[in-house]
Amino acid sequence: MNQVSLDKLLGTLDAVSVYRADKESEREYEWAICSDLMSDVLTRDGDGAVLVTSLASVQSLRAADIVGVTAVILSNGKRPDPQMLSTARDLSVSLLTSDRPSFEICVALGKVFGA
Repeated sequence: MNQVSLDKLLGTLDAVSVYRADKESEREYEWAICSDLMSDVLTRDGDGAVLVTSLASVQSLRAADIVGVTAVILSNGKRPDPQMLSTARDLSVSLLTSDRPSFEICVALGKVFGA
């Protein structure tokens, strides 16, 4: 598996960074969790993963934080509301958005991660 920076993910996915946590300049990712069911996310160890979801709510950030995911990619053109943006800052979880559907994001991530 390849380790990929947040900058590389942004370029690969044509995504927009809504909030970038300070620690993300050095962080590299190896895999992705894709789910809109946060109960499924909570069953995973998210170390080294990004979370892909269309659930634009604070619950996705809280679930990511619990399992150790430090970057969330909102799919399907979803945009965070002010509460979600504030929570991302509080939890130091980077937040990206993409107009692509979750499936397309996961295919692109699989290629960049070398899966």
